Amino acid sequence: ITLDPGLSPRGTWPTDSGSAAKQKMQRNMIAAAIRTTAISTAVHAVTTLAQPRDVPGVRGVNQPAGTGRDSDIITVMHPALDGVQTVSNGSFPPNYEDLKAIRTALNAAIDQEQLRIRDDVLFQQISVMRTDLNRDISARLAQVERTALRTPDDVLPALVLAAAWYDDAGRESDILTRNPVPHPGFVPVEPLRVPVR
Repeated sequence: ITLDPGLSPRGTWPTDSGSAAKQKMQRNMIAAAIRTTAISTAVHAVTTLAQPRDVPGVRGVNQPAGTGRDSDIITVMHPALDGVQTVSNGSFPPNYEDLKAIRTALNAAIDQEQLRIRDDVLFQQISVMRTDLNRDISARLAQVERTALRTPDDVLPALVLAAAWYDDAGRESDILTRNPVPHPGFVPVEPLRVPVR
């Protein structure tokens, strides 16, 4: 989360006039409201991210045994997700590295804001929000496959790459769903995000 440096708290000095001190205090209150709103909006955006796909060999919470690769979106019941709108199927779930980066950035922003908060109730609410965020991201990390960047040696069909990389041509969807490949018959020679296993 990056905020304008103008939203940083301003100190009041004993030499400030009464109106100048009051004006700085009001600016600080407005800036604090904007900062906490930005953090809570970012945390809410994390809960609206697409759910991770099922990891091969690991069954989801509400997924019956024996389902095929066609139903690889799993449903997770979690308190942080109650009442959240569903996400369209066109959005891709974040990968392992993205989730870790999101968690680190949001925790750093929450840490910084908690150092500035003077109100106990607001501090408690931010602490609860941080706990819910970390639980949600930890649950997602447990369901997400680790990925790596691999570059094909030549322009090849996704089917051939899957057979070469995984000894399973049926895993071409692992390559195609994680990368913007214009045509599955011609995967370009550029770094592709693919599962490690």
